Amino acid sequence: MSKENKAIFKQFMEEIWNKGNLGFADEVLTSDFVNYTPGLDVKGIEAFKQYVLGFRTAFPDLQLSINDQFGEGEKMATHWNATGTHKGEVMGIAATGNRITLTGATITRFAGEKMAENVMCWDRLGFLEQLGAAPK
Repeated sequence: MSKENKAIFKQFMEEIWNKGNLGFADEVLTSDFVNYTPGLDVKGIEAFKQYVLGFRTAFPDLQLSINDQFGEGEKMATHWNATGTHKGEVMGIAATGNRITLTGATITRFAGEKMAENVMCWDRLGFLEQLGAAPK
């Protein structure tokens, strides 16, 4: 893992997820970028922008922070936390006003200086429980 890749991912988190600067995706993602998340896979930059927009609309104060990063070669793993207030529909769940906190990890594959693939794993059950929407 290069220091450059680490910096690119940190800027990706800050610009796209924390600030909602979706145009930054065009600068940092490959044209065939894929984001794998169980049940929520997206392919391509425009689809990814819509994915982020959906979460940022539902959680307008969404903030992600990085706990740790490590990797080798073109791959890097990032352990992160997210917080936000549920103010809009997400995954078919109407706004609850609940504050959520969750943790996750992303494995990123780089192609040169751009991100080509993310594999995201996060506590979806904990997320649904915090929204009062977990299956019983």
